[in-house]
Amino acid sequence: METKDTLHIQLASLDAFASSMMYHRSRTGSYEFDYDIGVGEQTVSFTTMVKLHNALWIYDQTDNVCYPHRQQIVREKGEFKGYHISEEPLTKVFKLSPYECRKAQSRKIIERVKIQCDNHGILHCQSNDVEFIDPRYQYEFMGE
Repeated sequence: METKDTLHIQLASLDAFASSMMYHRSRTGSYEFDYDIGVGEQTVSFTTMVKLHNALWIYDQTDNVCYPHRQQIVREKGEFKGYHISEEPLTKVFKLSPYECRKAQSRKIIERVKIQCDNHGILHCQSNDVEFIDPRYQYEFMGE
């Protein structure tokens, strides 16, 4: 079977996720906040947005918000065993209300994006393997 280029699908998922948090991708590859509010992160690097997209957002009962947590794939002898989820948030700068968190997650097309942006703003796909949030998306986005 032929490997398909999924860069456009991964980028669409990343942009949709960012858009739900009111960010848009600039020409340099970074993400800019849509409004000048004077608080929070006005500009987010491409790498940070990828980490936020791929993170597991967990509700914190103390702060009543969701924070992004790293999740790492655990393998044993090359076989998938599950995920290890960090106890500490990836960052506390980014926090979403439960509604905002659900909205952001619902905009994602795939589980994890595997793309990088170099210093010249050129995107590189690290892997074309994608796992769709909904299996029915495969036909819609890949025609299979």
